[in-house]
Amino acid sequence: MYPQGRHPRANRAFKFTIAESCDRIKEEFQFLQAQYHMEYDKLANEKTEMQRHYVMYYEMSYGLNIEIAAFAPRLRWRLFFFPPFLLRFVSFEGGKQ
Repeated sequence: MYPQGRHPRANRAFKFTIAESCDRIKEEFQFLQAQYHMEYDKLANEKTEMQRHYVMYYEMSYGLNIEIAAFAPRLRWRLFFFPPFLLRFVSFEGGKQ
């Protein structure tokens, strides 16, 4: 498959010692740890921001609920008492034309 003398393992000019391999693994680990730490900080900030938004929307919803509860008696009067009051003034003869 490979020509004589061109085997990929035949020309290997670099060899790692155990100490070099450990240092390389340590550097990669530290790099990945730094990346994950930055990602963790970013997600923690995003979580805090989302919690702030949740509280803001909850407070807005609660305030709207209070306003609707205060408006309900007036709305009830308009929906149930006002239309029959108006029907007394409507001429039914106009509908027969």
